[in-house]
Formats: sequence, structure tokens, C-alpha cells
Amino acid sequence: MVIVAAEQHETLPLLVDPWAARLLPPAVRLAAASTRWAPLRGAIIAAAEKKIPGIWAAIACRKRYIDDRLLAAFDEGIDAVLILGAGFDSRACRLPQLAHIPVWEVDLPDNIAAKSKALQRCFGSPPDNIRLTAVDFETDDLADAFPAIPHAGPWLRRVSPAQAHTAMGQTPGCVSSRRLAGQESCAARQEAQKGIE
Repeated sequence: MVIVAAEQHETLPLLVDPWAARLLPPAVRLAAASTRWAPLRGAIIAAAEKKIPGIWAAIACRKRYIDDRLLAAFDEGIDAVLILGAGFDSRACRLPQLAHIPVWEVDLPDNIAAKSKALQRCFGSPPDNIRLTAVDFETDDLADAFPAIPHAGPWLRRVSPAQAHTAMGQTPGCVSSRRLAGQESCAARQEAQKGIE
């Protein structure tokens, strides 16, 4: 989120996110605020690019791409959103199209606790559309976190370990070593994935 917060100080930001800096913990918020000064922002970008070439643009473009895809899906009539590894993601707060549909933000228990505090600090309580859901991706079955969602089981069965690894930032062993939402075999997962794409 620091990258997205810093992006807000560009003349033409790739995406507009007024909540990126506000949701961050205080020390990180201070670091993000320091990027208002263009020379310092340039130095931070250069340091990040030296360590991981392409990271700055990749994060901003990825976030913008996901926003665009989500808004297109909204136009097609989605009625809920599930964000795995949500962290301090701000989509449910900043995209007005999501204000009246449930947005499940799933992450590790510590991350959900920190996000809850951030939402309370910014809004007094989490907005009504946000469903913070703590899941330990190492030990919990993702499907068990959503017993109240009609038809969640079949949808979650189409989540492949590769998708979960990418979305949650978890180790491949974490995802593949346990049953993920009742998937029977790699072949079945691949076949289900074809239907999603």
C-alpha cells in the first residue's frame, strides 16, 4: 500500500486511492507521507527498483488491472467480492460500486485485526459492506470460513492452489499440502480453472 499511497503524489496517478495512506499503520503512514516530496519519492522508487526491478510499476499496474476487471464484473452483475490476502486493500472503501454488495476480505488473523483497527480509526467501525474474515492459510480450510454464503462451496472448489498461492502470497507447500475447499485432484482443478477463464 505504500507504493499506492506514493502513487497518489504523481501528476497523473495510475489509480486514485484516497484511502491508501489513511489505512496504513502510523509509522508506515509517515513513510508514505514523506513521498509527497518528489526527490524523496524518486529515491524510494529507485531503491525499490534496484532491489526488485519492475516492482513499483508492477504493483501499481496490478492494482489498476484488478480494479478494472472488478468493475467490469460488477457491470456484468456480480453480487459479492472475495479478496484473499486482503491486507490493507482499500477497494471496498474507495470503489462506490462495491458500497452495497458484500466484500469478504480474507487474511491471516493478525492482519485482519490490524485492518479492523484501521477501519475503526478511519470510519468509526468497518463499513457495512466489508466482512473481515480471519483465516490461517497454513491450517484452516478456506471453505469453512464461508458457511453462510449460499453457493460458496462450489465457487471455492474452483480456486486452484496456484491461484491461492498468487492471491495470498503463501508458500506453494502451504497451499498444496492441505485440502483446499474439497478439491479432489490436480486434473479436476485444472478443468475447473478452464471454466473460470
